[in-house]
Amino acid sequence: TTLAFVRASQCLSPKVNRSKNFFDRYGFCVFRGVLPKDLCEATIDDMWKLVIENNAGVDREQVDTWYRGWSSFGMPKNTPSHAIFRASFLRLRQHPSVVQCFASMLKTNDIVCNHDRCLMHRPTQDGGVTRKYWATRPNVHLDMNPAEFLGSEHEKEVGQRLSSLRYSQRKNRAFISENNDVHSGMGKVLQGMLNFRDLPSTVDGGGTIVIPGSHNSLLRWWKGNKDTIKQTRGPTQHVLGAEMLDFAQRVCMRAGSLLIWDQRLTHGSTSNNSTEFRYGIPIRFCPTDQLLQHRARATDRAHVLQKIIVEEGFEDELSDLG
Repeated sequence: TTLAFVRASQCLSPKVNRSKNFFDRYGFCVFRGVLPKDLCEATIDDMWKLVIENNAGVDREQVDTWYRGWSSFGMPKNTPSHAIFRASFLRLRQHPSVVQCFASMLKTNDIVCNHDRCLMHRPTQDGGVTRKYWATRPNVHLDMNPAEFLGSEHEKEVGQRLSSLRYSQRKNRAFISENNDVHSGMGKVLQGMLNFRDLPSTVDGGGTIVIPGSHNSLLRWWKGNKDTIKQTRGPTQHVLGAEMLDFAQRVCMRAGSLLIWDQRLTHGSTSNNSTEFRYGIPIRFCPTDQLLQHRARATDRAHVLQKIIVEEGFEDELSDLG
């Protein structure tokens, strides 16, 4: 279903208060015009370079070579690090409009960004040829362990895991692990997605889907279902049943838009059944004091990022926001 009531606010406009009201009710909001078109296209070009550099035989101009290079979820394969730290990705994380959108929703300017991967959902339609095996299977999930997020007895356990993260190990895996290791005691926890090309407004366009308002019923849902759900330990992606797809609606986005949602919101993605790629980068910010609760972790994270910034030749571009 195409979502008919998306609140799309021009970035940094006076409409931000109405956007917050929409966000509180439905659990998500789209900020339009966050990134300029030239920056979107430059980022797309670098995504392709990333895939081609790490996957022999992939050619941007040859559709028949696109069977390799991506996972079934549209993430580039064989990257040297679990999170991507290319200059084009770092540039986005210090972009003033991106930072201010998150700051406005978190109600603080003292925030820190995450580092993650990128999404390139291949088009399944090409000149009458259908490649359904390239399609992302429609899904909805929670990027958290709901039992640990909601259980007060788990807050200390989550904190201990976060405190023990070391960021140079296992191809920088900790930058991914921290994203889903969350607890309700952290306050408002947000996720986001930057979009780099217009997504077709038809249901065939793929992209993010959400169950509007589901963040407000997470606790009630968990109490009613916890006895039938296999509980696990540690951060995870909790996948919900296919029956929940009937409640999901698709979020249409223009190039340069930023979707922000409450991490309690049930969300996912649906198949790109169009003739165009879908390009996206997951992004999130959190209040800096969440990170500084774990001094050793924060110090290690900062040292690893400083080294990466130098290796990527980004130190001259690093801004006060960065």
